[in-house]
Amino acid sequence: MKTMDKPFIFECSVFTSCALFWMFVYCSLILLLEIITLNIYIGVILLLVIIITYVCLWYFALPQPDNALVTEILGNNPRMMIRSSSLTSLIGAMSNSISKEEQDRPDDCEFFPVIGHRGAGLDAPENSLSAIKQCHEKGCRAVEFDLALTADDVPVLFHDDTVDRLTNATGLVQQMTWEQLQTLDISVKHPLQERFEGERVALFSEVIQLCLDLDMRIIIDVKDESVKVVQVILETFQAHPKLYKRAMVSAFNPFIIYMVRSRDPKIVCSLAWRP
Repeated sequence: MKTMDKPFIFECSVFTSCALFWMFVYCSLILLLEIITLNIYIGVILLLVIIITYVCLWYFALPQPDNALVTEILGNNPRMMIRSSSLTSLIGAMSNSISKEEQDRPDDCEFFPVIGHRGAGLDAPENSLSAIKQCHEKGCRAVEFDLALTADDVPVLFHDDTVDRLTNATGLVQQMTWEQLQTLDISVKHPLQERFEGERVALFSEVIQLCLDLDMRIIIDVKDESVKVVQVILETFQAHPKLYKRAMVSAFNPFIIYMVRSRDPKIVCSLAWRP
């Protein structure tokens, strides 16, 4: 008796599973390829950014000021002096003696514990010739003052944007001419007004010459942010070469500092920061 074969039955579930599996493999490979390609693009872009940044830093970099020159202007770092003193004491204790050369060596660990801010701003009207003289008379060997420009580009010493706080007048310093500014009495609101009655706004050139005559260290805090003030600083240092060993230029605007040092890298500068 002849038996009959079972009819062929198409297994749809097997076909579907295979199709889904190969679709999954294909999509995974495509996705992986896209990720690799994207990472390559990102990597190339990052590499170009790093190279361009490095080239810019190299091209625009300025030489660091000479450490000996910085020390001559600002004195030694007190923390480094303490460490050096502690190390010397330790070596002396271990050896129970210090060489005669060490004992006879002159004290080169000088630093300036006090710097007159805006001159002696409490003892005399701030940023005035009298304030600078007060600093020197009280034994202060370093002074800080503020540089600003008038409307007619005359460099003067003034801290605020306006004259309101120090005088009986009102108005912006940069909108007043030197002729207008020199008529103002900056002592009228000072506690010692009677002693300094008639004190006038000081010219930058006068203060520079006074500080050099008194052999004082100088910190010039630039308040004006115009490009013109850069030229004032450069011309002042060129006119008084001794300033290279006596003065430091400070400003809150990094572009002012960069422009000064790019034109004259021998000028010691510092970037001020306000928290």
